Amino acid sequence: MRTLLFVVAGCVLAVSGQLVYGGPGSLSQAGEVSVFTFVTDQSAVTQTGGFAGVHETYPIQGQFRLTVDANAATASLESVDAELTRESPFLQNRDLGELFDVNELAGTVTSDTTIDFQGQRVDGVLQKIKLTLTLTTEGAHLTGSITSPGCFDCFSFGLDAFAQYAYGGGTGDPNDPYLIYTAEQMSIIGNEPNDWDVQFKLMADIDMSAFDGKQGRPAFKMIGAGVATTSGFQGVPFTGVFDGSGRTISHVTIQGGDCLGLFSLLGSGAEVRQLRIADANVAGTGRFVGALAGGNNGGYVVNCCSSGAVSSSRSNVGGLIGYNWYGFVTGCFSSANVNGTSSIGGLVGGNADAVTDSCARGGAVAGTSDVGGLIGHNYSNFGVVTQCYSSDTVRGDRTTGGLIGNDEGYVAACYWDVDASGQQTSDGGTGLPTAQMQMAETYLRAGWDFTNEQANGTADLWWIMDGRDYPRLFWDLPADDFADGKPAPLWQTFEPDAKSIQMHEIDGRLEVDATAEKSSIMAAYVSSGWRLDPSKDFSLKVDCHFGRPSAQDGWVFVGLIPTLARSIDSYVELGAGCHLGESVYQYKGLSGSWAQERSTARPSELTTLYVSYQADVDELYLSFTGYGKANAWQTVARLLKDPWRGQPVYIILGGGSEGMDLSGGETWLDNFTIDTGAIVK
Repeated sequence: MRTLLFVVAGCVLAVSGQLVYGGPGSLSQAGEVSVFTFVTDQSAVTQTGGFAGVHETYPIQGQFRLTVDANAATASLESVDAELTRESPFLQNRDLGELFDVNELAGTVTSDTTIDFQGQRVDGVLQKIKLTLTLTTEGAHLTGSITSPGCFDCFSFGLDAFAQYAYGGGTGDPNDPYLIYTAEQMSIIGNEPNDWDVQFKLMADIDMSAFDGKQGRPAFKMIGAGVATTSGFQGVPFTGVFDGSGRTISHVTIQGGDCLGLFSLLGSGAEVRQLRIADANVAGTGRFVGALAGGNNGGYVVNCCSSGAVSSSRSNVGGLIGYNWYGFVTGCFSSANVNGTSSIGGLVGGNADAVTDSCARGGAVAGTSDVGGLIGHNYSNFGVVTQCYSSDTVRGDRTTGGLIGNDEGYVAACYWDVDASGQQTSDGGTGLPTAQMQMAETYLRAGWDFTNEQANGTADLWWIMDGRDYPRLFWDLPADDFADGKPAPLWQTFEPDAKSIQMHEIDGRLEVDATAEKSSIMAAYVSSGWRLDPSKDFSLKVDCHFGRPSAQDGWVFVGLIPTLARSIDSYVELGAGCHLGESVYQYKGLSGSWAQERSTARPSELTTLYVSYQADVDELYLSFTGYGKANAWQTVARLLKDPWRGQPVYIILGGGSEGMDLSGGETWLDNFTIDTGAIVK
């Protein structure tokens, strides 16, 4: 009998607003802080006056913090780390903060977007200082002057500067990390070594294709700067925190020598968590190369994954990390293709510390020596590998293993697939055929902590579709290809009138069959074994086809319901079908006292339906073009948290008919995926 051991915790955090104030370019909350970076080619100080008739212009580079107490209508400029980039015999001070004496200026909020700063000082003569800061949606415009009334041999200074929000908001502090929304913001981190010890949070999926260094496009600059030495690493590591929030950075292209990865080098205390790297292309000519990090020298990598291609003409190459030295890797997986010479692994090339509860699956690993599906070389006395597996294909000339190529450390409760890998041996681990690798009992006997069991612990690190797939980590969200012709353990069928309408799983898709004998009938697959947590953002989609024109109504749909009660009296669904002979997209909603139904013309029989949710504003977005409010065809507001009481919601995939026949071969759903979300049982 098949068993579903499923996820009980999620990892995606709700997206907050981009700015630390009430909205883009506005001030609304007391005590708020934001960091700005000067745009050098749009920021300058102009010096004029004196008997010599000086007129000099100085570009500005650097950052400053703005603190606002909107309730008291006061503000202050702090931590002004900025300088004038040109020297001049007429200029006595290039420090912008000291030049304008910003720490002594009194700031007054004069409107929702404007702050005036004023002050004066006596430096041989009386000097008056005035600044005005105006917030915009992109940043801040800072203008002002220093004047010496009645002094004819004195200099005056004028300031005209534009500063962008540093990254997407935040201050980099533990309770207020820098927010990353775009590829441009992501690309800034590698150019700011002073920020390599602070905290970041990824707020959106990011495509880095525009930073591949090809055809005149800029190249991505790695975070941290590591170089290989005979004893390990040197350089300036990243020692801060990067919270991926379960989101994806895709199409990262990196080429070079040593220590290559999104992070060149992670140092002591660094933490990278809940980050997905997709379709990476990392190619080196030296040691220590990985999609996420070239080297991990004392950092923590938790709940991260990678895919794509990682290669080098030398050693210590891994799908996720090149060399894990005094570092900790847990809850991670890679499906990357990995190539190199020695110490080549599907997840980690060389390991001299701990790799736990992780796997390499679906990739291909090739090298000369010390080649393993999971780890190439597990070093003596230090390397610890527990509760891990590999299903990668593995090729090597010598010291090659399905799990580990060369093991000198400690390996326990680990497995590799002898069928998939092409390797009957490994220096560590237990080799099993595919059938046993996809059985829950294999891992339960070894003490692995799965959902829906307590004997091996309650952390619920793994789940499995028993007999159908390899174990997956608790945060690795489900996708069902509907390929086996039977209802998956993930789902149950909902067919109140099975004689009139049915769901069939055929050739990898869900087909809907209905007769024209009855009206208002529906059938669905329901996610009875799991639900989505509406306290976190989520997004899901399904491909569908509806090619049956009729004078009546019919549709296929994806939707949400708050309960599995037999009589569904509350639901939201987005569908594609026909209405009185016209091809339409259809929205239907029913909850308590309200019922809604809308439709719009649909140009194509083959389409994709998108459902996404923003938890902080309790808005559900239904679309046929993409995720989020910007793409929403219909927005359903204030439903999941209040009428549905914030309870986890079930997914429904199905079809319906109002007086028309539906043919399964013409009407179906396929490729259902959840791209972001937190799952509960």
